Amino acid sequence: MNHPTEITPAPARQSSGLAKASLIIGCVGTVAYLLVLVLTLGAAATHSQAPVLLLIIGFSVIGGVALNLVGLVLGLVALIQSSGHSTMAIVAIVINGVELATLLLLLVIGLVMKRSHATQPEAEESGSRIRLHAEWARPGVAGKRS
Repeated sequence: MNHPTEITPAPARQSSGLAKASLIIGCVGTVAYLLVLVLTLGAAATHSQAPVLLLIIGFSVIGGVALNLVGLVLGLVALIQSSGHSTMAIVAIVINGVELATLLLLLVIGLVMKRSHATQPEAEESGSRIRLHAEWARPGVAGKRS
């Protein structure tokens, strides 16, 4: 009596929907940040101070940070639900974390540059004033003022 043995395939490993959502958010965030970078470089190259463009850039960055935080939380929840065995969740966490860390680094660099620029005197005005005062202080020039 030969009984045919029924072979059942191993269940396919299902990816978490949360991990997929987190990964999609991370990828969309990367594309969005590249677009913001292009807009920013374009505005800097043309010395544009257009308020609408600056508002779009600012709100895009704020929205990107919010999305990255959501993506990071979704990735962490997916990783916890899968008992630490979801590669997709790990990749999503890394992408969202790197984007947030990069924005934080750019923010710190911008604040440092603004602070260092604010503490330096304006080169053109202070330089011309110093030169003007130095000419008046030279002997023989002081009496020639008009």
